[in-house]
Amino acid sequence: MNKTHKPVFKIPKPDANRILNTAFGRGMAEVIAEKQARIDRLERLIWMVYENVVRGVKTSIIDDNDVESSLCVAIIAEVKQLKKK
Repeated sequence: MNKTHKPVFKIPKPDANRILNTAFGRGMAEVIAEKQARIDRLERLIWMVYENVVRGVKTSIIDDNDVESSLCVAIIAEVKQLKKK
């Protein structure tokens, strides 16, 4: 009798906690990156308002129809009105 021996490889089952932690970590990294992008945008908007109001540099702010940019545009417009008086 000629029996051939087939190699047997034991593949470990994926650890559910490790998969969950990896997915959770990726999700958290994505949320943190999104929050950081919003913070960076707010910093740029505040800097542009500062440039316009305090330094008199005519920088333009694109009004994206969101609360933050609308507020900055309104601040600059109000300061211009006050300076005319």
